[in-house]
Amino acid sequence: MGMKPSRNSSRIHNKNYWVFMDIYRDIMYNSAHALDLYVPRKRNSTVVIFVHGGAWLMGDKSRTEPQCKLLAHHGYTVVSCNYTLCGMHVIARAMLFWCSILGVIVLLLNRTRLVYIVGYLCLCIFGWIFYVIETASPQHITDVELVLDWVKDNLHAFADHSKRILIGHSAGAHLACLLASRRYMDVHGVVAISGVYSLSRLNDVTGGDWLLDTAFGPLDDFSKYSPVVNVHQHCPPHLLINAKIDVTLQRHAWDMTLSLKEHGVFVQAMTVPGDHLSVMRKWEEPTNQVFSTILRFITEVANLSAP
Repeated sequence: MGMKPSRNSSRIHNKNYWVFMDIYRDIMYNSAHALDLYVPRKRNSTVVIFVHGGAWLMGDKSRTEPQCKLLAHHGYTVVSCNYTLCGMHVIARAMLFWCSILGVIVLLLNRTRLVYIVGYLCLCIFGWIFYVIETASPQHITDVELVLDWVKDNLHAFADHSKRILIGHSAGAHLACLLASRRYMDVHGVVAISGVYSLSRLNDVTGGDWLLDTAFGPLDDFSKYSPVVNVHQHCPPHLLINAKIDVTLQRHAWDMTLSLKEHGVFVQAMTVPGDHLSVMRKWEEPTNQVFSTILRFITEVANLSAP
């Protein structure tokens, strides 16, 4: 590949471990997005692809660096990727909508010329954003699929890429599960943490299409991009992890677990203390059951997929 370790290629030291690894940062896997590659000096034959969360509209691969380094410490070659986000105009739409409503209310209470102008402009800008800016096509799933192709084409110099595990958090878990159902021949296991598995359920909670239309385009049917509906008997083993203080997404995990079992797919589900974000913290602590469970799952899946 002709890559050189970045300046951040490092020996990591904390109270729990010493490890040597090379970190290759910002490798372009397509014309728009990059990935980071963590290669331990002493490695096994399994590759982990880590997909960050952020509601499809925010986030960056750098957020998963502590987890990627910890996985590399245990001998796994890790790929952490960026992907197309649905854009901050989602937030702009929401803000301008409420500004427009407020402007109309103030206009009715105080008919001054300035207030009239401001209210009119807010309505015009909101309308332009809502109708002129196109809603996003679901490019994010295509990007993650390209990362999988990149791993297959380029990692032969570093690892046996015949064993590939997807790990994702939140929106990243959604993308990981969806990709695994589509590319089940190329993915050998999925670790989904606090994931979204039913867009229909999410739409009921968010109270409208303002997020999903922008992240996936206008949808008459949410099933195409809902992992729970796309489960089939050939899906790889899944580990589903959720936090106790994440009630909304617990129902997603229950439904996904049931769907996997109904199709005869191995699934392990666990609920841990904490919330949607804390479940990703402090993996390095010896008592952290999230990371220890992930390690056991990856080991078992790698052994199952061994020739």
